[in-house]
Amino acid sequence: MKKDSRYQKTETAILATLAKILEENPRLISLNPSDLARRACISLSTFYRHYGTIEEMLVAYEGKLILRFESSLHFKRAKTLKNTVQFTLVFIIKYKKFFSIAFRRGDQNLLRRIFEVLKPKIIISCHWTKNQDQLFDICFYELYGLLEDWSEGAFKEKEIAGISSNIIYLLKSAPARLKGVIWHS
Repeated sequence: MKKDSRYQKTETAILATLAKILEENPRLISLNPSDLARRACISLSTFYRHYGTIEEMLVAYEGKLILRFESSLHFKRAKTLKNTVQFTLVFIIKYKKFFSIAFRRGDQNLLRRIFEVLKPKIIISCHWTKNQDQLFDICFYELYGLLEDWSEGAFKEKEIAGISSNIIYLLKSAPARLKGVIWHS
């Protein structure tokens, strides 16, 4: 059923409507299935054939963003960590309304998935040799805090150079800064 062209067309309409709603109302304080179905020109039962809840729809949209990010990053073939981080920040700005919702909801999943895509590049570029997963987790929370603060300022593109420098500093200095931490294997 999910490969059916009608199903895919409806799926696209639902997610396009979500994107349009995000453009109109970036805060997305309340969104209910009835309003979304009405705006997507589908019945409420059709919405429920695709998603059980608004949360499921947001997770599906997140998945599509991750796939778009991976394919864009692969196409971009950024050679340096700086280029990769800057590309990532530009991507976040491009989809800032959805990222802002994730930050406001305290949802770290979307950003964690983005950074999981970047993990191999980070490990190689920063020359992490030990405790890579623990270093990555600690850096992720530092980076999440940095980007969460940045999101409060509505993701200004002119700040990319400064934010990317901060991120690169956090990543490259992590092993030295975290030397005193006792690692559990």
